[in-house]
Amino acid sequence: MTGGRTLIAMPTKKVIGETMATLKDRCPASTHVQEIVSDDNDEQSETVIGRLVQCLKKPPTNGGEIAFITHEALKMLRYSAKLDWHLIIDEAPQVHYAFDLMIDGEVLKLAKACKKSPTPWDDLTEFSLPKHPEKVINFPEDVTERTDIHKLAWNAHAGHVSVYVPKTSIDALNSDAHFGKKLIAFSLVRPEVVKPFQSTLMLSANFQNTLIYQLWSMLGVRFVENKKLASGLRFQDHDGSRATISYVMDRSWSGKLQGKKLGISDEAVHDLIVQKVSAHFGDEPFLWVANKTHGENLFPNNSTGIHLPNISHGLNCYQHVNNVVFLSALNPSPSELSYFETLGLSDKQVKTARFYESAYQSIMRCSLRSPTDTHPVEIVVVDKATADHLHGLLPGSSIKKLDWLSTDQMELKKSGREKRYTNAAEKQAAYRLRKKEVKIHDKFISSSNKIMNLDLNKSDSRYESYININDNIQKVTSLFYGTQFQYLTAKDQEGIIIGQSNQEFIEFLKQQSERVIPNREDNSLISPAYFNPKEDVDTQRGIANIEFLRGIWLDNDGGDLRPEKLAKLFPDLEMVIFNTFSSTKAKPRYRAYIPTTTIFSIQTHNTIMDEIWSRLESVSVDHGFDRSKKNAASLFYLPCQAADLSGNIFLEFKSGKRKPLEPRDWIQKYHRKPPQAEPSIPANWLMDVAIESIRDEWRQVAMIPSAGNDNFFDFALKLRSAGVGDANLGLILRQEAAYARHPEERRRQVPSIIQSLKNYGKVSIDPTAA
Repeated sequence: MTGGRTLIAMPTKKVIGETMATLKDRCPASTHVQEIVSDDNDEQSETVIGRLVQCLKKPPTNGGEIAFITHEALKMLRYSAKLDWHLIIDEAPQVHYAFDLMIDGEVLKLAKACKKSPTPWDDLTEFSLPKHPEKVINFPEDVTERTDIHKLAWNAHAGHVSVYVPKTSIDALNSDAHFGKKLIAFSLVRPEVVKPFQSTLMLSANFQNTLIYQLWSMLGVRFVENKKLASGLRFQDHDGSRATISYVMDRSWSGKLQGKKLGISDEAVHDLIVQKVSAHFGDEPFLWVANKTHGENLFPNNSTGIHLPNISHGLNCYQHVNNVVFLSALNPSPSELSYFETLGLSDKQVKTARFYESAYQSIMRCSLRSPTDTHPVEIVVVDKATADHLHGLLPGSSIKKLDWLSTDQMELKKSGREKRYTNAAEKQAAYRLRKKEVKIHDKFISSSNKIMNLDLNKSDSRYESYININDNIQKVTSLFYGTQFQYLTAKDQEGIIIGQSNQEFIEFLKQQSERVIPNREDNSLISPAYFNPKEDVDTQRGIANIEFLRGIWLDNDGGDLRPEKLAKLFPDLEMVIFNTFSSTKAKPRYRAYIPTTTIFSIQTHNTIMDEIWSRLESVSVDHGFDRSKKNAASLFYLPCQAADLSGNIFLEFKSGKRKPLEPRDWIQKYHRKPPQAEPSIPANWLMDVAIESIRDEWRQVAMIPSAGNDNFFDFALKLRSAGVGDANLGLILRQEAAYARHPEERRRQVPSIIQSLKNYGKVSIDPTAA
C-alpha cells in the first residue's frame, strides 16, 4: 500500500504510541503519519469521529498517508460512502457489548425514544434511536461521569450497530412495576462499518476463536487468509518449550468462586491465591491481570509486579518479563450465554472467545513474544481448563498443578451454612428444639385441617366427591396439592388442586406437559401454598396469607446442573422434572417438583429450602436455580410443551429407595433456630426529609464507574450522621445497593461499612446539603 492511504485501527492509544515511535525512522519523509485520538479517553466522542471523517474525506496527498485510530473510534465511524482508503485492523476488535442497567427515568426515556423492530430471533427485539442521543437523555460534561446508558444510546443511534433486547427486558420495560427490574441489552457492531474501505485486513492470532469471526461469519462475511502476509510472520507457531503453565485448581474459575470462603478459614479463594502468588514470585518481576473490581494495587508487597491493562493486545513493552499471572474470571453472564445461544453460538465458543483468548493475549505480552529469547517462562492461571487451552497454543510447554490449596481448603464453605454447634450444650438445646418443632408440626396439621374444612364447607360443591370418600375428615389437607392462578400477577385464585395421591397429582402434571400453548403467558400457574384473605393483611397471596404448603418446587433457568445431576443430589427423594416453555436441547430450562407426605408450615418450608440450597451450592456455584423462588408465596408455570420441541423434558425419579419428602424427618435433621430477624424500617423513615435527600443524592451517583466503593461509603456516612442506627442502616444499604453499578459488590460491602462507621464516630454533616 506504499503511496496509498491507509487507516490503521489499534486496540489502545498506548499501542498506537509504540507503533508510531517505531515508524518514525522507517517511513519516507513524504508519507504523512498522524493519530486521531482523544485527549480525555473518550475515543467515541463526536470530536474524534468528526476529525476522522474529515481526514477520510479530504483529497489525497502525493506521498501517501497513514492514520491511526483506536478500535473504539472505528466502531463509531458513521460513514457509508466509498473511500479511497485501505483499512488495517490490528488485533481482533470487540464487536459485542453487554448492558445491564437498573430501570430508572433515564432508561425509560431512552427506551421510549427507540424504534422497536422484529429480528430473525423471536426472543430478541432490535432498538434503534433516530434522535441524537443528547436530545433524549442527559449527558454529563465530564466523560468520567458517563455510564453505560450513554454508551447504549450511542450504539442505538449508530446505523451499523444493532442493539438487541431480550423479551424479559421488554416485559420489564412495559411493566407498571418496573422498580428494581433491569434492562438487559446487547450491541453488535455489524460488518457494514468496514464497507466504505477499498480493502480490510485484520491481523490477529487465533482469529477463528474470536467473537468477531464467529459473529460476522454468522452474518455472511467470508474471511480469506492472506497467505503471503502469513508466510512472512516472525514465527508460524509459538515455541512453548521454555514455558511452564502452572494452575491452582481443577475446578472451573468463575466470578462467584472468587469470593467463596475456604473451608478452614474465612479467607476468600481469590485472596489466598493472591497471597500465594505474592510469596511465589517475591522480588522476581511478573505481569499480572485480574478483574477490575480488585483495583491496581493487588500486590502491594511486590514492587516488581506489573499490572497489565485490561486490554493489552499488541503491547510490546513487556517482553523483558518472564512471568505472567492471569487471575481474571471472564465467564459470560447467564443472560449473555442465552443471547449467544439464540444467535447460534455454543457455550464453548463463547468461553473460548471471552475467557481463554483474553488469557492468551495477556500471557503473550511477556518474553514469549520474542523468538530469540531463551529464558524460562512461568505462566500462572487459576484453573486447569485455562491451562489446557494455553498448552494447546504453546507446543512443547509443560503443565503442573500448584499445591497452594490443600484438600481441606478446597472444601469451600457452603453459602449460608455455619458450623452447627460450638459445644455439647448447644447441640442438646438444638435437639430439644427439633423435638418441639416436630410436635408443633403435628398440631399444625390438625389445625390446618380444621381451617380447610371450614373453607370447603363455605365454597361450592365441586370438592364434595373428594371429601365424602375421605374416611377421615380430619385429614382433608392430604387432598391439597396446590393453588392455581390464571396469570402471574393475579390476586384471586382459579381454585385449589385436589387429588387422592401423589401419583394422581403427578399424572395431572404429565397431562399438562402435553399441552401446546402459543405463549408462556397463556399458561396457568401453581403455588404450593394454601392462601386465605385476612382482615388485617392488605395482600391476597402474600406470605401473610399462607395457611400451609404442600410439595417443594424449584425453578432452574439454565445453569450447569442438569436434571440427572439434580436427581443424584437427592437420591432418597421422589422427584419429577419437566421443561419450561423456553427450554431448548442446548440449554435445558426446567422445574422440579418434590412430593411431600404432608402439608407443612412456612417455617418448615424455609428449613427444607435452606437445606436444598445448601446442597445445590455445595456442588456448583453456577447451578442456575432461581433464588427468588425460595419465597413460599412463589408461583410456578404448569408443565407444557416447549416452544422449541427439542427442549421437552418429563422425567420421573421414583424407583429404589426414593420416597416423597417427609417434613417431620427434615425438621428432625435440619431445623435450626432462625437467625434474629432484621428489624423493619421505621414506618416514618421515608417521610424524613433529610434521609430522603441523602437517598436521592446516592441514586444520582450510584452508577458512576470506578467510584461505587467511595460513593456507597459516603452514602452510609451521611445516613449515620442523620441518626440512622446500625440495624436500619444495614437494611437501607442493602436495599439501595440495587441502584449501584455492581449491586452484589455493594451488598457485600455493608458489614465492613457498618464496622468502619463504629470506629469512625459521628461527624457533623448537613444531610440536606446539595
